[in-house]
Amino acid sequence: MLLFLPVLPAMVAPVVQSSFDDAYLAIASGGVQNEAQALRALGTVAGDTKVVMRTSGSRVIWYVRASPTDVVALRFAHADLKPNNPVVIGQSGWIAFAEQFNSGTGFRWSVTNDDRQVGSGDFEYHFLPDKCNPQPGVPKGELVQLPKITSTVYAGTDRDIWVYVPNGYSKSKPACLMVFQDGQWAKNYMQPVFDNMIASKEIPQIIGVFITPGTYADGRSNRSVEYDTLSPKYSEFLMKDVLPVVSAKWPYRDGAENRAIAGLSSGAICAFTVAWERPDQFHKVLSWIGSYVNLQGGSTGIGGGHNYPTLIRKSKGNPKNIRVFLQEGTNDLDNPFGNWPLANMQMDKAFAYSGYDYKFTMGQGFHSDSHGRSILPESLRWLWRGVKID
Repeated sequence: MLLFLPVLPAMVAPVVQSSFDDAYLAIASGGVQNEAQALRALGTVAGDTKVVMRTSGSRVIWYVRASPTDVVALRFAHADLKPNNPVVIGQSGWIAFAEQFNSGTGFRWSVTNDDRQVGSGDFEYHFLPDKCNPQPGVPKGELVQLPKITSTVYAGTDRDIWVYVPNGYSKSKPACLMVFQDGQWAKNYMQPVFDNMIASKEIPQIIGVFITPGTYADGRSNRSVEYDTLSPKYSEFLMKDVLPVVSAKWPYRDGAENRAIAGLSSGAICAFTVAWERPDQFHKVLSWIGSYVNLQGGSTGIGGGHNYPTLIRKSKGNPKNIRVFLQEGTNDLDNPFGNWPLANMQMDKAFAYSGYDYKFTMGQGFHSDSHGRSILPESLRWLWRGVKID
């Protein structure tokens, strides 16, 4: 079963902010006067660990286990970046690099010791604007978990669903609607954004619906089948199994222009497929690191999402009434199913060719939500422009 999940920020050993700052400043000065201070961000590491990476926002420390006479090099796969010189931390057995990067930076890195690679990895940094974080004095909406829904469309599957209800919601003034795939992740970062932007009247009141992929009783995920398949089936699932349950308790506005659908990775192509199949129901699409590649090829083996650019081009002269915000990163996936940056660039060119209402933002990120989250307020303003705000 195909299951391409976004690579969310990696878990690292927690570092107290003051400890990191002390260590960073000691190393960045270029000449360590206080060995203990320079090592404060290192923490406890296994004896065979060669490279340790510690991050705090835009700042990064690479610790490399090496002797003062070793030739240690840090390399960035980025044309515009060059690492600082390594700093020997006394007699500790560690050499360190202290670096600081601008928001929007992403690259692969590697460390060599006497020309032998001892460590490698990915790094990207995106600053989150205030709108993405809870703000004092801003009224908060409510996140309500519904009972599990057993699907009549995807037989044998059930799933979790949460509903965000904006502060001040009234059935007498129905709100707009925004549906999120992979809702188990999106629900965690969308609430403060909705709270802040609804309060400041940058976007209308929105009922947010957060849906997880279906799972079978034996634990198997139906995610790729539901999300990556080019068919009207998932839109049928929404219209039959999910939205009637939501609207019975929280009525939302009629009209596709008052509805949006969102996702990342396979959830993004799923969101687009819903709008493509049912533009009468969903006008707006938020797509992050979309998997417009051949993950579900069907009976022919080539019936996957890589066909969308051609389908979009063929709609020239009669484009569907949809608005799409596409986000992608130059360091996204490249594997036998396709090249994600190239696939999204093909979508960009197809939309332009056929005259669609769309916006494309290409960053330097990997297959993660970091870039998308950093531009989320901008994305929502653009998607919801022109919609009545009470």
